[in-house]
Amino acid sequence: MADLLPAPVVRPARPDDLEAVYLLGYDAWGGGAPLGDYLAECRASAKYASGRWTVVAVRGAVAGAVLVYRGGFGLPAGAWGAGSLCVDPAVRRLGLAKALMRTVLEREPGTAFLWADAVPDFYRGLGFAPLPEPCQTRPGSLLMARGSHDASTLRISYF
Repeated sequence: MADLLPAPVVRPARPDDLEAVYLLGYDAWGGGAPLGDYLAECRASAKYASGRWTVVAVRGAVAGAVLVYRGGFGLPAGAWGAGSLCVDPAVRRLGLAKALMRTVLEREPGTAFLWADAVPDFYRGLGFAPLPEPCQTRPGSLLMARGSHDASTLRISYF
């Protein structure tokens, strides 16, 4: 990690973190919507409500987040999914996403799945591997796994 940043703290998100978490993703997922509309959509998201946010904080401020799902989306029993990984644009490429993902991977038991919408090599570096072609059901996104699984039985939907 860059010497400019103090040691990051990875922790479960608190309710008062959620606004900051949603703002982290605005540049990637806002789609040009007015900020207020985007935030209202995030607050009302059933998908977001079905997971648990984990954040990485620097100097007490939320600088990155990832959403962990257990159950749903066709995830196998005991497995989990990681989604909506985002980092504050001002501190990207300083290792915060890696620190966040490594900590979540250490804390969460079971096989991990994710849909890589960007930078699959980042996830390969964390031990994820692409699933076979029949599992790839979302154009522009690569379904990846870390851990044991039977790909022939998987029917994982996008999360």
